[in-house]
Amino acid sequence: MKKIFPLILVPLLSLFSVSAQITQAEADSIVKERMNGETKPYTIYAKESAQAGFEITTIANEALELDYSCWIYYINFTEEVNGKYLMVKESNGNILEINTRNDENPDDLAAWRVVMGIIPFVEYPLFDSFCVWTNLSYYGPHPGYLHPHLQVINSNEELEQYVSCAEGSYPKIDFSKHTLLLVSGIVRKGLPIVSICKNLLQLSANNFRLDVELQLFGRPNINSFTLECWGFAILTSKMDEESNIAINLTNTTTSCELMNIPASLYGNLTIINSQSEMNHYIECTDAPAPEIDFTKHTLLIVGGFFYNNVWKTQNQLIKKGVNHYELDVAVWITSETEGDKWIVKLLIPKLAPDDIVSLNVHHPNWK
Repeated sequence: MKKIFPLILVPLLSLFSVSAQITQAEADSIVKERMNGETKPYTIYAKESAQAGFEITTIANEALELDYSCWIYYINFTEEVNGKYLMVKESNGNILEINTRNDENPDDLAAWRVVMGIIPFVEYPLFDSFCVWTNLSYYGPHPGYLHPHLQVINSNEELEQYVSCAEGSYPKIDFSKHTLLLVSGIVRKGLPIVSICKNLLQLSANNFRLDVELQLFGRPNINSFTLECWGFAILTSKMDEESNIAINLTNTTTSCELMNIPASLYGNLTIINSQSEMNHYIECTDAPAPEIDFTKHTLLIVGGFFYNNVWKTQNQLIKKGVNHYELDVAVWITSETEGDKWIVKLLIPKLAPDDIVSLNVHHPNWK
């Protein structure tokens, strides 16, 4: 049974002239606005041209035929069977939404244009192993706070260049199905990092954007540090070699305060093994403190300073004996003599009561 669908179901919030024809770019914006706030991973697909007399089967298994010209979009939810159609009326921009049930994707979906998508990913942390990131580049094409570095890794041979393990090995990856995105950057003349939020978007068939938000300690005091190097890795579905990934970096401040962290010329190591210990060093008023499972992990914090400006830091965990580890921190400096404080934070597997961690801070380019 076929029904001719009436003109308008959902009013358009954007302001358009009633007589104006809606362009493809305008229709894209309308659909993106409609999907704004959706947290489930999805991809928006679009027909390349406006369609007249488009037919579709509804969730009630009724066949509908639209008797007006519209821009057709299909929303594919990555982790769900059900998708939905969004139709934007070409004459005035009104939008119609039709949900599908147990619907396979449109037969010709491969030919549809990719408008945008929220791409699913999983964190690839090393803190469940005695491994750390190494040989990281902290600056992108244009050195500075807003230009972190992105390394796209598609093989174990590439990954081995950026991981150093004191013992054991890093978590294995099936690179026939996955791509690892390794991102690293630096915060200079600012506050230390509380946490990092990430979101991966697909903007077109081969163009992606990785949104990165640094959440910084918001209350400076005499223990504030002016430089911190950071890095993280996320694992996503295999990407083509033609894929272009841009990074959009922002920052916010929190109500948290980092305090009582000692600093010296060759660094001071603070070992935190419980929430009560962490409360001595981190205090938050309007937000919860960072969550760490101290039954499984130990937090290492190193604070230091130098008479010259600090350029970057690089750390490595080394097994020195049965119960002895060494945290090696290399601090590169510049010729500027303003002086800098720096901080290194490292989460590792839970240390045993008789485990020892010694600290070795050195300056490779200081003579």
